[in-house]
Amino acid sequence: MTKIAVCGGDRREIAVLNRLLELGYDVAAYALPSRLLPIDATYYDDAAAAMDEAAALILPMPPLGASGELHNICGCEHHFSPALLSLLPPRAPLLCGLASASLAEAARRLRLRLIETAELDAVALPLAAACAEGALAEAIINGDDLLGGKRALLIGYGRIGRELAPLLAATRQQLTVANRGAERAKQAEQDGYHCCSWPELAAVAAQVDYIYNTVPKRLFTDSVLRLLKPHALIVDLAPTPGCASAEAARSAGARLVRAGGLPGKYAPRYAGRVLADVYPRLLEAAWEVSGDV
Repeated sequence: MTKIAVCGGDRREIAVLNRLLELGYDVAAYALPSRLLPIDATYYDDAAAAMDEAAALILPMPPLGASGELHNICGCEHHFSPALLSLLPPRAPLLCGLASASLAEAARRLRLRLIETAELDAVALPLAAACAEGALAEAIINGDDLLGGKRALLIGYGRIGRELAPLLAATRQQLTVANRGAERAKQAEQDGYHCCSWPELAAVAAQVDYIYNTVPKRLFTDSVLRLLKPHALIVDLAPTPGCASAEAARSAGARLVRAGGLPGKYAPRYAGRVLADVYPRLLEAAWEVSGDV
């Protein structure tokens, strides 16, 4: 029976774990609450033991923090060293959302098949709706005023932006969309949204109450952050590095919310179904290409 290690995560990874068991895999779990695991899963207190003789490894959508902390819902801190990847056989699939630089380098050096799922259309497209709903929730929770009638800037009209724009409009926010690429900017205009040019971004940001960013680039310098309204809220949906550093935002007196992992936070059951459908197919495809298992 093929063994797959699932290390860390939340209800999304537990949904994947359940699906793998249904398909007949031997699943080893680490840094997941044992009370939430089915009886057919084998729980380990040690990551190395969970990975022993495993043919593949699944790490969380947000896998490792800056100090190697493993995302989990156990209520205590767990760490995962990239050195543990040496326990996997060459060409073994390693699935996670977005790999850190150290994780990606270790996977390359050990000739593992790293599959970063956050940017795959099969995962990102269905999860965009959950990200959009989560962004609205973050604005409500972290804001201090009504959304309706307020001016909003949406930066980026990609997968998430296209889902988020109609929600912002439905809450009666006065929306402006900015996208650097001409094709998506034109699409936003065709969809009926007011758009600004990319060079106008800073000037428009200084006039709005809510900023929703989906672009993973440092767009806001210290000088731009100081131009924002005192009550303006930035909901940053982009992965690292995001549109501004937390330190720069604090120094400028700007309100910044790093809103990553929204599907797992606000729609884990839905997100879990998406991953449980896609992950087994990714594993089978990886093994077919490498000729293993």
